[in-house]
Amino acid sequence: VSIKKGDNLIMSPIRYSQIKGAIPLSAGEDYTLLAESCTKTEAESQPSIYGQPRYAGGTDFNIAANESKTIKVNCSMANAAFCIVKDESFYYPKFTVTATLNGRSLTFTDEGLMGYFNVGENGTAVLSYHVTATDSEGRPGSGSGKIELKARTLSRLHLKATDLGYIGIEITYDDTF
Repeated sequence: VSIKKGDNLIMSPIRYSQIKGAIPLSAGEDYTLLAESCTKTEAESQPSIYGQPRYAGGTDFNIAANESKTIKVNCSMANAAFCIVKDESFYYPKFTVTATLNGRSLTFTDEGLMGYFNVGENGTAVLSYHVTATDSEGRPGSGSGKIELKARTLSRLHLKATDLGYIGIEITYDDTF
């Protein structure tokens, strides 16, 4: 958690468990209490390179002289999740999807792996992906594109085979994630 007065940080980020007792503040001032489950850097690097969900939120408050107050902060997922789904029609036994955003690339070679990406202040970011695959006879296939990631949303890249045998891609968004 951290506390700001306007644009000034008056309490540097500290783990909630490390706060001992009350935090003294000046009466009659407007403050913002900020909370986050991890930093943006940790969200993209821990517990592995694929990252983790990052929950964040803030609440404005003020305090009167000699007042003690408990402030509650509602947090929501601040980053975006990305995964691969392989359709039954996708007959390529080996595939690689490389997802890149802001110089950070993640490689997916199977379903079930989730990657987390930070998004901009507006809650979105554009991710580039490149798919390469080899069918059972050794013939290669590939495809590339871009998708918009959104905070609080799981973006699924569905890999399919087209009627002509090419790689087909469909994007779905799940904001109930």
